[in-house]
Amino acid sequence: MGGGVPWWMVEQPTFRVGVALQLAFALLAYVAARLLLRVGRTIGKTLAGGSLPALVGLSPPARPAATVSSRSSVLRRGWSVRGPPLTSA
Repeated sequence: MGGGVPWWMVEQPTFRVGVALQLAFALLAYVAARLLLRVGRTIGKTLAGGSLPALVGLSPPARPAATVSSRSSVLRRGWSVRGPPLTSA
């Protein structure tokens, strides 16, 4: 055979039962994930003492790394010491 799918299997009762069980478990997993996200967000709000922003991201650095002249200023900014060597501008 050419590796095709035998479409007559769709008509079998075991196929329908299997699809129904997969859909039921998928719905259950979705509900459990939403519940865990809600609980985590509630705990985060409680620990933060206020509301959390909808989207948390990293803020860009104030200046590009190429304009920084000394390694100590890089460390003060909280940037890592690993990476390409600093270039003087």
